Amino acid sequence: MKRFFAMLMVLVCLCCFSGCKDVTASSELPTMYTQLSGFKGIELYVWEGEDGYRCGFLEGTNRNKTEDDYAVLYENPVTLQEAAEILKGYPKEMYVFVIPLTEATAPMVQALHETLDSLQMPNLSTPEIPVA
Repeated sequence: MKRFFAMLMVLVCLCCFSGCKDVTASSELPTMYTQLSGFKGIELYVWEGEDGYRCGFLEGTNRNKTEDDYAVLYENPVTLQEAAEILKGYPKEMYVFVIPLTEATAPMVQALHETLDSLQMPNLSTPEIPVA
């Protein structure tokens, strides 16, 4: 009888915990972006798409990126809002470098600040608004 109740408690706990939402485990966000090691920081690439700003993440490295690296980003884009959700799954102290792949226009930089500044990540490096 004790064994039955123990198994029942384990089952109840599993059901409760599986209902908790974890951004890093969300099936809606690409796991290639939610499971980066971030040992040398994370690079958030941003470009202007046909229907808004698109983003992709790469692990920070000390090497120049190749065309293949960028191709992976373009094949797996997320919206700016989804990028913010992905960043919420990482420690606030993570170094994040925002790198525009297209011209960093004033509207793009403003959208970046409006979306990312609320994350309050002290090591988040976003571009400055260009001076005309």
